[in-house]
Amino acid sequence: MKHIRRATAATAAAAALVLAPVSLDAADAAPTTAKSRVVKTQVKQLVRDIALKDRLLARVDASKTVTRLADENEGVLRESIASDRTELRELRAEAGAADSTRDTRSLRREVRSYRVEIYTQAAGIVRAAEELSVRAAEDEEALALIDIAIDAALALHAQSPKSDIAVARGHLADAETELEDSDDPVDPETPVEPVA
Repeated sequence: MKHIRRATAATAAAAALVLAPVSLDAADAAPTTAKSRVVKTQVKQLVRDIALKDRLLARVDASKTVTRLADENEGVLRESIASDRTELRELRAEAGAADSTRDTRSLRREVRSYRVEIYTQAAGIVRAAEELSVRAAEDEEALALIDIAIDAALALHAQSPKSDIAVARGHLADAETELEDSDDPVDPETPVEPVA
């Protein structure tokens, strides 16, 4: 009887030794599985955010704000939009390959840096400059400043800093000031009639 009990105990001990690593492996895998679920959730959200940015860029690209610009300026702006959409597709591919929360955080920051409204602002600056150029048909200095403002606006893209937008607007303001001064010239040599 004692022999049977000892054999049973030995069998149980051996089974415990076999099962122990399995249990430990399962405990180790649990946090990894939970982390994997978090990463998958974050990747899905990233893909949705990227798709939204892409749709908004497509909407701006086809908007009258852009299509009513002079052909040359419209073409440059639409090329920039197309470039940003290509970069977003590349980010989507990177999001699909992300396997850690560090990767998804980095990609989230990158996606958030794309500000679609910059193109609307750029188109507005270009449109205002184009209209101003009609008034400044014979004012070379004003036209030069207008060209600088247009170039600065067309250089903007979805990740441009606000300071670049301010620079483009500043050039446009300079052109307006120059045009106003030329419309109302003051000749310092013109004698002032004395008041009787």
